[in-house]
Amino acid sequence: MRVAVCTDDADCMKSIYEDVKNIKNCTIRCFSTIFGFVTYICDEIRGELDILYMDEQVAKENGIEAAGDIQRLFPELKVVFLTKGNRRTEDFFMARPVFLLTKPIRKEAVQQSIERIAEDLKQEEGKVLTLTFKGSTYRIPVHSIYYIESQGRKLYIYTTGLLREVNMTMEEMMHMLPDNFYQCHRSYIVNLDRIQNLLPGEIELSNKRILPIARGRYEEVKEKIKYL
Repeated sequence: MRVAVCTDDADCMKSIYEDVKNIKNCTIRCFSTIFGFVTYICDEIRGELDILYMDEQVAKENGIEAAGDIQRLFPELKVVFLTKGNRRTEDFFMARPVFLLTKPIRKEAVQQSIERIAEDLKQEEGKVLTLTFKGSTYRIPVHSIYYIESQGRKLYIYTTGLLREVNMTMEEMMHMLPDNFYQCHRSYIVNLDRIQNLLPGEIELSNKRILPIARGRYEEVKEKIKYL
């Protein structure tokens, strides 16, 4: 698992780093500013992060708001908040945390959070696409996908947060997807759960994107969404 810590609390950062660095199959990076972390996840690793330990406040910036913004870009990210215990619990749900650790951070609590998240990731297998492109591995929650478009030898995967690309055929991709995905056109696979409106010749998705339907597939799409 790839782990990051974002806090300007040196003792807290050291504690988590020491607890995580020796865990098998875990790598960890530490950041004392939100800007440094955002640059890392957006530009360097392009969202390929499993766990973020985010302080509620980092160098006078709101860590909770920052984590919520990052999760909108990378909905698969698991966030663990670090707190002194002074905030209202509901404040943390501006994001979608999986754990809350109170300072001073206990080793047992860090290990427990890692174990719980590892179990969550294991249970998500089959609900997440794991794809590799240009040496990077992407984990994409299936539910976040709106549609997939074929252009030449590449597939472009449009999700709630971002665009991914991969070298695959439409047939290979369809074998990886659950039953709520349908190839509505030679160049498009649609998530049937994301359909808002269906008209002869086109599909309107909940994000207002319009996709074409191949001739003869309108009735089949109509029948499929009726039973979802």
